[in-house]
Amino acid sequence: LLCATTTSAAGPAIVIVPAPQLLRPLGGTVATAGWPVGFTHTDAKLAPVAQQLAKLTGGKVVALTALQPATPGVAVGIVRNGSSSLFDTMARQRGITPDSMVQVGPEGYALDISREGALLAATTDIGLFYGYQTLRQLVDAGSAPAVRVEDWPSTPVRGAFMFGMPDFKQGAAPHDDPGEPWMIELADHMTS
Repeated sequence: LLCATTTSAAGPAIVIVPAPQLLRPLGGTVATAGWPVGFTHTDAKLAPVAQQLAKLTGGKVVALTALQPATPGVAVGIVRNGSSSLFDTMARQRGITPDSMVQVGPEGYALDISREGALLAATTDIGLFYGYQTLRQLVDAGSAPAVRVEDWPSTPVRGAFMFGMPDFKQGAAPHDDPGEPWMIELADHMTS
C-alpha cells in the first residue's frame, strides 16, 4: 500500500499507511505512556473512541477539563463552526479551526502530537475513526513522534474492478505473476 515515510534529523522515520495528505514532523519523540484521554462528555458518541485511545496510551478516560498543560494527554473532539467549547479553544491554540477543517471534509481529520499532548480533531465521527487509525500507527511502546498530520480522501468514491484476476479459489497466486505489480499500484491508488 502507498505509505508516507518521512525522516527528520531530530527523530526516527515516520511511516503512515495510507500516506496522508500532509505529514509534518515537529522533531523528536514524545512519551505517551499513561496519557489520559479527554473528551467532552456531552458528546456521548466520542466515548468509544476515547476508550480505545486510552487502551492505546495505557491512560484513563477523563473529562476534557482534566487535561492541563502540566499533565499532557490526548484531547479528542469534533470541531464545530461557531463553537467556543474547551475543545475548540484547545484546537485553535494548535491552529486547527473550523475554517481549516473545511479542507479535510467529513472524512478527514487533523492530528497534532507534541510535548503538550495530542489533539485529534475532525468534523464527523468518521473522520475521528480515520484519525484514530493513524494515531494507532504512530504510538509505539509508549512513545510517538512529534508530528502534525492532516488527511482526507483524495477522491469522493473509491473502488475498482479488476478484470482478469488470477483464480484465488485454487490457492494463492504465484509470486511471479506478471499482473502483481499493477495490482499493487492499483491498491495504492485506491487507498490514497
